[in-house]
Amino acid sequence: MDEEEAILMVELKGLPNPDLIHKCINVSILGVDTPEPILQLDSNVFRGVYEDIPGTFMIFAPTDGEQQLSYLCKTSKKLSMTKVILQEKTSQHQDEGPSSDHPNETTQ
Repeated sequence: MDEEEAILMVELKGLPNPDLIHKCINVSILGVDTPEPILQLDSNVFRGVYEDIPGTFMIFAPTDGEQQLSYLCKTSKKLSMTKVILQEKTSQHQDEGPSSDHPNETTQ
């Protein structure tokens, strides 16, 4: 399997603590090439959609001991992700419950 590196501009909505990103041990993203990718940061799960942005985001990375920044890339899209609460799947024969595209998820 070939691995490909990609840089994404990601906006996380509903993150309980912004410092969580730097402390995460388990990080995974599923379906990055689908319309609704899923991101897991330890026990926090986010569902996202790609959005066009007005203008351009330029992305920089620290260099030389973080005293300077170097240009990495630019983008006109972002991946906007909202925290979801996963719920145990119930019997498909129940008539009650959410009637959305994702009946076993709730957003915060």
